[in-house]
Amino acid sequence: MNILIIKQFVNKKITIMINKPYFLIKAAHQELLSSGRGATKNPGAYKTEQNYLADRTKRNILFIPISPERLNEGLDKLFDYTNKSSDPALIKTGTCAC
Repeated sequence: MNILIIKQFVNKKITIMINKPYFLIKAAHQELLSSGRGATKNPGAYKTEQNYLADRTKRNILFIPISPERLNEGLDKLFDYTNKSSDPALIKTGTCAC
């Protein structure tokens, strides 16, 4: 392949990732779930059903993440926060990991 073509491809992909953070999240999700337990569960796609984390022995729910219906709204708020907040990068990173 021509070096110029490779540079154009890389630059285009970087621009897509910067302008479309949803693409970056889906790509990371697809890579992380491409093998192992999640490989057959639509890696790279957003969830369509509500899920939760539970303690089966105590029979109680520990955490209920955002519903599929509110996922895009939640991601928009997260991206707005990370792009516009004056909080230190470490705080933003911790917030995104929650």
